[in-house]
Amino acid sequence: MLNKKTWEISLLKFENAEIFYITPKNQLWAIFNTGLKKCIKKSLTDVKKLPNFFEKKNFITYKDSKKIKKGIKFKIFVNGVNIYFKTKKIHIEFLNKQNIIKDKKFQQLSVKKNFTFVDLFSGAGGFSLGLKMSGLKHIYGVDSWVMASKTYSKNIGFNICKDLQVLKPVKLSIKVDILVGSPPCQSFSLANRRNSNTSEGVSLYLSFLDYLKFYKPKVFVLENVFGLLSFKKNKDIKVIDEMIQAFSIEYHVRVFKICCSDFGVPQKRKRVLIIGVQKDFGEYFPDLKKSPCKVNLRSLLLSKKEVSKDFFLSKKALSGILRRQIINRKKGNGFGAHYLNLDSFCNTITANYWKDGYSSLIKYNETTIRRLTELELKRVQSFPDTFNFSGSKKEKYIQIGNAVPPKLAYFIGKEIIKFLEKDISENEK
Repeated sequence: MLNKKTWEISLLKFENAEIFYITPKNQLWAIFNTGLKKCIKKSLTDVKKLPNFFEKKNFITYKDSKKIKKGIKFKIFVNGVNIYFKTKKIHIEFLNKQNIIKDKKFQQLSVKKNFTFVDLFSGAGGFSLGLKMSGLKHIYGVDSWVMASKTYSKNIGFNICKDLQVLKPVKLSIKVDILVGSPPCQSFSLANRRNSNTSEGVSLYLSFLDYLKFYKPKVFVLENVFGLLSFKKNKDIKVIDEMIQAFSIEYHVRVFKICCSDFGVPQKRKRVLIIGVQKDFGEYFPDLKKSPCKVNLRSLLLSKKEVSKDFFLSKKALSGILRRQIINRKKGNGFGAHYLNLDSFCNTITANYWKDGYSSLIKYNETTIRRLTELELKRVQSFPDTFNFSGSKKEKYIQIGNAVPPKLAYFIGKEIIKFLEKDISENEK
């Protein structure tokens, strides 16, 4: 077996590698997103199991590794968690399968046209990350919060840090095919309904509408909370009805109620998607095919030993929870401390998780209860471990909670690509 400490030190420079492969002589190589290849270990003859660093890493065969050249895009497709060698072949166990898969074939990203997108109310970039992973080409994002804009610029690409109610659409030399946005949900949230600001919520969608009229994309997608469906501008008019009426002038519009766990995200996160396509396309829409998450919460968590003591609740906090549970039980009310079922999915991660984390707690026993770490929150939201958030702990948690899960965005992007490519094919006939 390899020395664990030696591996932890030597593998740091390879943590951003996209794909790994083994040569016939059992050399371990890494491939970066630029196509650059580097050797990690010259001999792995005696290795039975690779260290934890390789959990969820992507492996291809040596034969397929030769197809990758500098600058060529490739799709990440393997999520192996236990890799070992037998008769000079690499074997990979998957989180969602008990059987072992041999010699997984390399799959190259195939998109007929580089469809482009702009991301409004972009936040840290969850929506954009997923769309880029699906094969769409990023142009720019916009967000008014400096810290979220910094995170976006660092991980995704160009971001304009300005209020969309002030910033006018930027004239571009290339066509915008898709416009997406996820306006801050506090205005529409059922939890914050008492403090909601109707004018703010309406002005946010009007800003999106201005960009829609300017760029005239083929497709647009708005993501928000369920509360949007019942949010009223006044006693008689729902905001959602007014939005659809305005969008429907030039687009066919549909509203989808979805749960993120149906789209590969290990979280019971319910959301509304408003999708519009130009009327030139007729009545058909992108088909949002479900891809249920096959990864449970337990497989994403750090071990108890890996978690800092700071995340465990103090005796004072534990007694406070117990006391309030007794009081509320007598009143017939619930209490906001929720313990997660590790064999299921996580509760919805919100921007308020930084306050106490009581909405999603890990319970080992009555006296050992903890909050989720930043890394675990990223995994629950389907961000890669290497995604780097800017700011303080509070600011990072807010960004994670506000984000559109990248995996959800990935499946949306894939279906939009299929939809647009189908249109191109039919026009070429």
